[in-house]
Amino acid sequence: MTSLTSGTTANAIRRRIQELRVAQGLSEAALGARAGLAEERLRGVEQGQRVPTLEDLQRIAAGLGVQIQDLVRRGD
Repeated sequence: MTSLTSGTTANAIRRRIQELRVAQGLSEAALGARAGLAEERLRGVEQGQRVPTLEDLQRIAAGLGVQIQDLVRRGD
């Protein structure tokens, strides 16, 4: 099992969050507001400077209107 702190997994998740956010036309501030997270916290996750907690991922998924598993799934 791959841990969230694994570079490959963390990079895939942060890229997917950014991909979904941009596809919806949301700024970091807008997604942060939807997710109940500070813009700086979300930016840290997207830039790989912060490892998101499970709660962060749940909030981000809800803010994007997707299931948490969609954050780790590639868009095919």
